[in-house]
Order: sequence, then C-alpha cells, then structure tokens
Amino acid sequence: MMTKPGEQFVIRRNASAMIRNAFKENGIEFAVPTVQVAGDRDAEVDAAVARYAAHARAGAEPAP
Repeated sequence: MMTKPGEQFVIRRNASAMIRNAFKENGIEFAVPTVQVAGDRDAEVDAAVARYAAHARAGAEPAP
C-alpha cells in the first residue's frame, strides 16, 4: 500500500486496531506468552520461594 511520507505509522496503527476489533467481535483471541515451570521441589524450596515473594511484594530486601 502506498501512503504519503510520514503517514504510514498512523495507517498501520489504524489497520491493526480494525483487525483487532474484528477478531474480538468474532470471539478470536490473540495468544499470550506464558511460562510454566514443572519439577520436583521439596518443602524447603517452596518455603524459600514463598518468603522471597512476600519480601518482594513488600518491597523489602529478601533475607538470605
């Protein structure tokens, strides 16, 4: 598609929005990247992870 110089970004943004809206109206969802980690962990590791997460949410330095 040909556009006037400098207008290509506006046209691309509008086209993307129209596509996104058409997908939404038809019940089509975009994929969202996720990470899943699996494995055998013992209770001590689970407790350490929970402590670290609690400290991170509180904004404190995690204890060693």
